[in-house]
Amino acid sequence: MHSYEPYNDITVLIYLTHHLPIDCGTSVWMRKQTALINPVTPKDAKKMKMNFLDLEYRLERERKNREKWIEIDGVGNQFNRMVANPSGAFHSATRHFGSDMGNGRIYQTFRIGIDWNTFKMNNA
Repeated sequence: MHSYEPYNDITVLIYLTHHLPIDCGTSVWMRKQTALINPVTPKDAKKMKMNFLDLEYRLERERKNREKWIEIDGVGNQFNRMVANPSGAFHSATRHFGSDMGNGRIYQTFRIGIDWNTFKMNNA
C-alpha cells in the first residue's frame, strides 16, 4: 500500500497495457486495526492514544502485509481505462503482472492539484 503527496490532490491512472487480466487493476485499502484509509495524522494518533511517529512507523512497516488490510474498493484493469482517487488514499495494484519492462503492466499517472478552499460543485 502507498499514497501520494500532497494528500488532497487527485491521482489519475490510465491503464495502457492491452490484454491484461482484469484483476491486475487498482485497489484502495483500509488498515484493519485502525480503520485508516489515508496516511496517519497527529489527530489520528491522539484519538488512538498512540505516539504519532510510532503509529506512522507501524503503518509503514505493515504496508506490504495484506493480512493487515481490507480492500474497500477496486477497479479492474482494462486498456485505456481512467481511474481517479484522492492521492492520500492507501492504494496498490490489486495483483501485479509481469516480471520486467518487457512483460509488465504499463500505466500513466497524473496528479491534479485541487484548491479545496475555492472548489465549487456545479449543481446543474
